[in-house]
Amino acid sequence: MFSEDQIISIMTYMIMLLLISMIAASLFLYLPKPSKSNDITCLKYFCGYFLASSLSYVVFILSGAELLPLTMATFLNNGLGIAAPYFLYAGINWHNKTSKHLYKNPLILFHIIGASTLITLTSVYIEDSLILVELIFFPNLFIAFYVAYRALINNNSNNLSPGGKIFKRTFQFSFISIIIMLSVIITTNNFFIYTSGIMIMQSIMTVGFLSAIYFTFLYKMISKFRKFSMTDHLTKLYNRRYFLTQANTIIRSAGRNKQPMSLIMCDLDYFKKINDEYGHDSGDAALVSFANTLKKTLREQDTIARIGGEEFIILLPNTSIELVMQICERIRENTEALEIKVAANTIKLTASFGICQIDTGLSIESNIRLADQTLYQAKSNGRNRVEHYDSIITA
Repeated sequence: MFSEDQIISIMTYMIMLLLISMIAASLFLYLPKPSKSNDITCLKYFCGYFLASSLSYVVFILSGAELLPLTMATFLNNGLGIAAPYFLYAGINWHNKTSKHLYKNPLILFHIIGASTLITLTSVYIEDSLILVELIFFPNLFIAFYVAYRALINNNSNNLSPGGKIFKRTFQFSFISIIIMLSVIITTNNFFIYTSGIMIMQSIMTVGFLSAIYFTFLYKMISKFRKFSMTDHLTKLYNRRYFLTQANTIIRSAGRNKQPMSLIMCDLDYFKKINDEYGHDSGDAALVSFANTLKKTLREQDTIARIGGEEFIILLPNTSIELVMQICERIRENTEALEIKVAANTIKLTASFGICQIDTGLSIESNIRLADQTLYQAKSNGRNRVEHYDSIITA
């Protein structure tokens, strides 16, 4: 079927493919170890894809060197080839949530073993069966890749990350390649061209899937670090730096559209006393409870941040002073109803609020100073109350 030179070429290229896959699998050792158990399992399955591919190349090489019986080589080579996409399927599922392990999925196991057995029996009992073997193998490989592709789409129905987009393109390339390979073997009956095409296809897919996996995890780590950089670690609200950036953008938009916008400064009353009498853990619990009250009471479009200690700030787009007064009263009442249990004691919380209407002609820092002055007035007037800037000017 092949000349001696062609056999040498195929074996050389197969060894190169083996090395590429082994290097791809070893690169996972250099990724930072994920903190979540499902991410660790996900990485193992992604690594399994390259290991399964590597083993199939080893089987091919051993078979070509006549070191492995042909029947066993046929079963193992095709079984590993069909199993490899299922490792991607499991990795994609485990990336987003805890999923079922492959060995617990009877349908997948039946597909891998059943297809490999059918291909092996065909090659043993039917003469000149190479074309027929490939006509059985490639549709089954297509099914395995399609199952992995559907897992990608189903787990990322809203939008794909950069890694997800590379996954999608590589899957689409694999579908087109399978159809082309089937067409080549049927129309030309030239196994050297066909085998060479498969090797080129496998090389591109190895690079594509490796890039997709690396981009997926790097994007996840970058998103995690970005979230850390813009949120307060205790309350999970935005921090001061992110708030100022967002506020400037929102205020500019409101100025162009001539929409009213309000700013609230608030803090917990007698917070130092809570820390001194009950300890910092109780103080932290009070801050978290108050932050949760803010999140539950305010609207989705409102921007909430903890800007230091017990101080919080809220930007409310398209909100008049009258409406923001009502919102503040609801927050004040909900805060007053909070109870923090500490051993045998119960801590009651109150908060004070200062409001100002955003002046789009001023910087966000100047508007914050106005709201801060109003908050100071609320503290001076007895705490556990709401004041707005116009009222303190009038007074």
